Amino acid sequence: MKKKIIILTVFILLFNVFIVEPMAGETMASEELKIRLNDQLINFDVEPKIVNNRTLVPIRRIFELLKIKIKWVKETKTVIGFKENTKITLKINDEIANINNKKVKLESPPIIFKGRTLVPIRFIAESTGVIVEWDSNTRTVNLLDKSINNINIGDSKERVLKILGKPSRKDLSKYGFKWYIYKSDYNRYIQVGIKNERVVGIYTNAKKYKINNISIGANRQKIHDIYGEPLKGIQKENTFYTFNSGNGEFDTFLKNGYYITIFYNINNNYKVTAFQLIEKGVEQSLKDFYGKNSEELKESFEKQLYDLANAIRVRNGLTVFDWDEEISKTARKHSKDMAANNYFSHINLKDENPFDRMENDGIDFIRAAENIATGQTSAIFAHENLLNSPGHRDNILGEYNNLGVGVHFGGKFKIYYTQNFFTQD
Repeated sequence: MKKKIIILTVFILLFNVFIVEPMAGETMASEELKIRLNDQLINFDVEPKIVNNRTLVPIRRIFELLKIKIKWVKETKTVIGFKENTKITLKINDEIANINNKKVKLESPPIIFKGRTLVPIRFIAESTGVIVEWDSNTRTVNLLDKSINNINIGDSKERVLKILGKPSRKDLSKYGFKWYIYKSDYNRYIQVGIKNERVVGIYTNAKKYKINNISIGANRQKIHDIYGEPLKGIQKENTFYTFNSGNGEFDTFLKNGYYITIFYNINNNYKVTAFQLIEKGVEQSLKDFYGKNSEELKESFEKQLYDLANAIRVRNGLTVFDWDEEISKTARKHSKDMAANNYFSHINLKDENPFDRMENDGIDFIRAAENIATGQTSAIFAHENLLNSPGHRDNILGEYNNLGVGVHFGGKFKIYYTQNFFTQD
């Protein structure tokens, strides 16, 4: 059954995701010590205590914050903690702990202090996948839960790899830096831009993450209350480039040395659906809003349009598309044809519709659809724009098994995008 496709042309131009125990040999007064979890100060009813240069904290409070279930065995003065597949066993004044029945020697064992059980915070945190960092300038222990993104513009590449691990791949961006693509879990999809070993860009549409304490699903008024009036455009040298965000699909602000663009779902009360951050210097160094055309950039845009579609499907409880290289060739040919002949339509100059082109290329399908876009400056902007067109959004969230993407630079509108969806049986 052939499906009628809704055609929509939209031209758009551009734009902290968040994330410390003293080192051995370092001492401090306990009253000076601050402990934070994901940038939030933790208050304890009994102050943390330094023993053998290790920080001990009240067990019940820290286990509660780290979502560790606790069991206390009074007879043996033993604490047992459970989190997912990890079991931690500690005994008062015993230097030997157990992680999943594997013995681990502690530099400082649990103790009883002022009627409270205190445990070594670094051991507990790292045993459950929480990063611990020590900030000597502020005398702060920061606990960084990797289930919440803790990355900021200006962070080192080393920190990104420590928190997120090895990326699935590295894509060229229109700015020339590399996007580190994290897609192994689409519920945590994120792109981190790295240039000269530090973070200069961030994009995410995942509900798991917050940016400046703003979550996916926040309303536009809250954004304006926090950031004020959005920018009308960006001045680059002697030229002022005006934003064209259609019906208000995004707002861009300049804060703390970076441009933050917040994307909205205009069909759902303008609720936040994604974020992008780009360092000010990086944005200013790019002539207008378009990158330098190359085969590598084209391939990066194609892969990202595929992953972005899958990320939004998973966010909506749907299965992911399989990448189809054959139909990608069909999509590429259509994008190239539109650029070469300066038209924008699902019907080409031979009067062929998407289904004709698929059949001509030997694609067997029982259900198929096509999305096209032009003028958008990146795969991110193309994707977010397509989501705000009801017909295009229906295709991205539709009952199709396969997706192919074709991008081509050139033509009247500089860049053309085609997505082809289909199901064989």
